Order: sequence, then C-alpha cells, then structure tokens
Amino acid sequence: SQGSPLANVVVVSGQADPRGFSQRDGMLVMSARPVRSSLLARVCELALGLGEASPPLPDEPDTPAPSSPARILVADDNPTNQALIRAQLARLGRTCTVVDDGGQALDALASRPWDLAIVDVHMPVFDGYTVARQWREREASIGGHLPIVAMTANAQPDEVVRCRSAGMDGFIAKPANLADLRKMLDTWLPKAALPPSTMLDYELLRENFGSDAVAARIVREFSRVTRSELAAVMDTLDTSSPAELRLWLHRTVGGMHVFGSTALTDRGDVLEQVIDGLEPVAAHEAFAAFGASLGALLDEIDGWAEGIEEA
Repeated sequence: SQGSPLANVVVVSGQADPRGFSQRDGMLVMSARPVRSSLLARVCELALGLGEASPPLPDEPDTPAPSSPARILVADDNPTNQALIRAQLARLGRTCTVVDDGGQALDALASRPWDLAIVDVHMPVFDGYTVARQWREREASIGGHLPIVAMTANAQPDEVVRCRSAGMDGFIAKPANLADLRKMLDTWLPKAALPPSTMLDYELLRENFGSDAVAARIVREFSRVTRSELAAVMDTLDTSSPAELRLWLHRTVGGMHVFGSTALTDRGDVLEQVIDGLEPVAAHEAFAAFGASLGALLDEIDGWAEGIEEA
C-alpha cells in the first residue's frame, strides 16, 4: 500500500545519527555516516509515499537551551596560578571569578550565590582553612552547603585531614592538570549547571594551527568578523531573500569548517541546501534560529581564547 509522503526534500548530513534518519522542519535528514543502500531505499520510499504506510517519524529533538553558567569562585593570591586556572577552566568551557585573598573570598561568598569555591590553602588575610571554617559557621545559620575544594601543593595525608577538618569537601593538587580539574568539576558542580558539550574540538584546533596561542588569535578574528557580519544580516533579515541568505551561509559555514566539522556546521550545510526552496518567512525564521546558535558558538570560542590569552 502507499502512504502520504513524509517530506518533499531529502537532505544528506555528515552528522552521525543512530536512527539513520530523522524528520526535521518538513525534511527527511539522512545520515551519511555510514550510507547504507537499505537506508537510502527506505528514505526514498518514505519521501515518495511508497511502500507500507508507517507512523510519522518523530522530529529531531530540540537541543536543550543552555542552563545558566556555573558560578565558580577561585581564591588564590598568585597571579600565575590565577591565570593558569582561569585558562584551564576556559578550556573546559567554564568561566570563573577570581579573588586575591581570603578576606576577599569571604566577601565574595557573602555577596551572591555560588555553585563551587576553589580556594588556595595559603593566602593573605585568611588562609583557605579559615575561609572554609568561617563559611561553614555562616551556613549553620543561613542553611545550604557550598562545595569548597582546596588547592594545595602539598597533597600529603596530614594536609588532606586538615582540609577535611576545616570543612572542605575535597582537594586538588596545585598546579592542577586538566583531567583532575574536569573530574573535580564533574563531582561537585550541580548537574543543572553543567554546560552543553563543547561545540569545537580544541585538540584539533591545536593540531591545525600549531599552538593554543595561534589558534586563539585566529578564532578571535573569526569571531570578530562573523559577529559584525551576522549583526548586519540580522538588521536586514526581514528584507533579505533566501538566495542572499544562502550566499552568506555558504561563505560563513565554509569558514567554520576550518575549525572542524560540528553539529552546527552540519546544520548550516543543511540550511544552505534547502533555504532557496523555503518561503521567505520560513527562511527568515530558520536563519534566525541558526544565527542564535552561531552566536552561542562565538561566545564559546571567545571565552576559550580569552582564557588562553590570559594564561
């Protein structure tokens, strides 16, 4: 028997999809990783309304909106250590607020809610042990429990015991490596504060451009130019034709591929292929949604580059 066509457009995507294909915005999107003859035949049947009728495919699930960034306070009096941990957190897609001593740390803790405090055990004004003890005393009256992690160059058993006795939840050796820092963040940050997985492969960037410093300069320039051009397009979006938007996507998404293939570049490739066939209103809406995601990518790479530049 024959059914109704599920879509009039079939788009081939370079993004892996364990389902093989999905329905998205009135299109059938088939994964080319890998292409199987049986899959291709099935997608064509559905697009043409041939073969046995099937229940409609679910639309591709929307990407959850990013939750609020985790609020991380770092207390350390050494400028080099401050720059290092800021850069490392940026590499992991995080931002932080840095203060210089234990007195500033207590003031900052009292000024707003935090998700995590990372404190050096040896600081001016108040050391990390005192900061932890005083904050635990305050929590006894106001409620709550803030994860406090000690940074120490002396990760000996007696130091660990002292950290625990002061009310700290854990410790990390200084200088920290990325693997230990990531494990610590995964342990103590609330799950709701975890950001979406990074959109770029920073290891690939380092390989392609030779160093973090060079990669940071290049992505900064890409971000600057793209932000300016995107703002200009958005200002005139209501009067832009689908063909004009396609040309912009071709140039911009092509530049994004320099940084590696991601879900967003795949999405841009798909939109470039189909936007000419959309009604102007639908084209504008699809482009605006892509532009919002592109803005999030630019925010991410700017944060990463800033961390590298400050290291």
